[in-house]
Amino acid sequence: MLTHSPEGIPVLESRNIVRRRFVMTFGIAAIIALIAWLLMSEGANDRISGGGSTATQPLIQRMSVTFQDHRSGDKDWISSSAGIDYEPVGSLGGVMRLGQDPEIDFAITDYPLTHDTLGRMNAVQFPIAISSIAVAYNLGQNQKSTPPLRLSVSTLSRIFSGQIQTWADSAIAADNPGITLPATPIKLVTRADGSGSTLNLTRYLANGSADWNRRFGSNTSIKWPASIAVKGSSAMAEAIARQPGAIGYLETGQARRAAISIALLENAAGQYSPPDDANILAAARTLDLTDIGDNHAGGTTLPAANGYPIVAASYVIMKRKNAYTADNDRALRFFSFLLDEGREETRTLGYVPLSADIIAHVRQTWSHDLGFTSSRPTPTAAAPGQTDKTRLTMAAT
Repeated sequence: MLTHSPEGIPVLESRNIVRRRFVMTFGIAAIIALIAWLLMSEGANDRISGGGSTATQPLIQRMSVTFQDHRSGDKDWISSSAGIDYEPVGSLGGVMRLGQDPEIDFAITDYPLTHDTLGRMNAVQFPIAISSIAVAYNLGQNQKSTPPLRLSVSTLSRIFSGQIQTWADSAIAADNPGITLPATPIKLVTRADGSGSTLNLTRYLANGSADWNRRFGSNTSIKWPASIAVKGSSAMAEAIARQPGAIGYLETGQARRAAISIALLENAAGQYSPPDDANILAAARTLDLTDIGDNHAGGTTLPAANGYPIVAASYVIMKRKNAYTADNDRALRFFSFLLDEGREETRTLGYVPLSADIIAHVRQTWSHDLGFTSSRPTPTAAAPGQTDKTRLTMAAT
């Protein structure tokens, strides 16, 4: 083979030299490919998979990025797959996937599961944050000139039941004296998927309206009157924003970021409360997350005069494994990071972080039921079906 020396003089290379160059080039390429494969495999093995609440999705997404940055440490590069794979399929969808798909490590719901459900799933639950459900609306051209609307539980229940059909209805006017509202038709925007947001809103309506309770009750899915049905909180925000006359419900932080109007809701003291930080915090203090009962499972009317009336904890559901597993370890390290290092991000996104005593209860649950501690895993977990009313495996019945 004819080539050139550094001085530009033509020389003839032997076949052995050519062969050695080929082998060297091929070997380097193979080594690079092997390293890339190993890194990708490590990343895939490190992935944490979950799904569920769309109301909690922004918190999981934000903390997933922060957690991945934390894990990379001083490394120049970490596989993009070595993070959190979260599918916002709604609270009910997340629970169903956890029960059916062995690749799913956790589900997140906006309400606690019952003892029976946890027992059938051989699962444990614990809270990670407190959120609120806002009622958001769109008055079209009148939006900017109209102050935030006040809506009593009676009026709101009649709106969502289809009994009140225009914004100029006398019941809405009675809640908002001195405000002239347009005769725009009301367009209900509701969730088509099984949703914790739906459960918490309808609990509020059922607690405050006997007629609503009789006709609809409370559940993750409701047979709504004619409405625009959407899947997920993001779709809810988009539908409200683009439809003059629309009214719907979603997690407060998501409503704020979508820049849509939010109503002041009537609480049990007869006060109209906006879902601001102070009112959500006042409501959060009334939640007993160490011994959950029907009155604390979310979406309650609150006696505090300044408490916002629709608050709920977000719960992680995880399978008991009867012994420590690497899958649970990876997931719990993420949630440990969220509880300890994610408090500021939690507040920024509109949620309320858990108090130190509740976090201590959560860690007791991890240690006792999932074989995990912050420092190292314990060798075994509690037997399936074991309960302890002082721990966070307690659920509403």
